[in-house]
Amino acid sequence: MTSMSAGVRGGSGPRRATCAAYGSVPAVGGGPASTDNVIDPSTGTIRGRALFTNPNGMFTPGMFARIRVPASPPYQALLVPDAAVGTEQARRFVLTVDTNNTVVPKYVTLGQLLAGDLRVIKSGLGADDKVIVDGIMRARPGTKVTPKEKAAQAQPAQGQKK
Repeated sequence: MTSMSAGVRGGSGPRRATCAAYGSVPAVGGGPASTDNVIDPSTGTIRGRALFTNPNGMFTPGMFARIRVPASPPYQALLVPDAAVGTEQARRFVLTVDTNNTVVPKYVTLGQLLAGDLRVIKSGLGADDKVIVDGIMRARPGTKVTPKEKAAQAQPAQGQKK
């Protein structure tokens, strides 16, 4: 095993990370060994040490790498266009349409922003909720609307925005 600059600390259970050097090499598995407790203010990074398998001898000790470390285990989530998310003081909301075609705001907990400007909604929405994505400026809570269904676009599981 070879040490490389990367890693996270905290949470429960073992953490796994993948590393693909030079963009064309298949990712290898590994995990964090230790991290520094200070964020470098000039770069916004944390120095750490991780251990990775090195089957082909490609990695050398002290080598620098960018590592993607999952922050949580995979979970089912709803995706909505980021433009459909509104802000009210410190809370975020989306406008939905109930069974009576009345606009109802629902407060949500946001997740990461994915490619294609889709926002992960961690909580606050159900799979059967109808979210207003077009005409948001004309929709007001409590008013009646005539909804027009729009097909959702399929999104791949791994689509993190860079």
